[in-house]
Amino acid sequence: MGAEALSHVAASSGLDGLRIGHEYEGTMLFLLRARLAKPSGMSNKEFYGVWEKEAEAALGAVKAGAIKHIFKVAGKHEVIAVCDFPDGDIMDQAVQGLPIFQLGYSHVVTDVEWLPLRPYEHWAQDLKKLAQG
Repeated sequence: MGAEALSHVAASSGLDGLRIGHEYEGTMLFLLRARLAKPSGMSNKEFYGVWEKEAEAALGAVKAGAIKHIFKVAGKHEVIAVCDFPDGDIMDQAVQGLPIFQLGYSHVVTDVEWLPLRPYEHWAQDLKKLAQG
């Protein structure tokens, strides 16, 4: 599965060829924070094997343009990414198409947080109006 699965999700959900950047109307940046935990009774081989498949898919999403940046938090089972999706529907479809969900391991993801982001330059322009009272 892995990268091939994400390629399929990307193609079927409209992410194929999506480019990062605010110059494209209709795209929205989201900060993703996902925390994982190895359940008791699950071997390291199984836990890290699933994570390895997820990493392959995530790197495929970077190539497809759906993920702008992705990081593993040092010292924690946590991943942070900046993702670019046209809307919440595509975001949901992409997430549900990832190996960790497709293979039935969603229980290892203990917390997912999505934060919509906007370019700071746009906020700075709004501040000029707001500061005028």
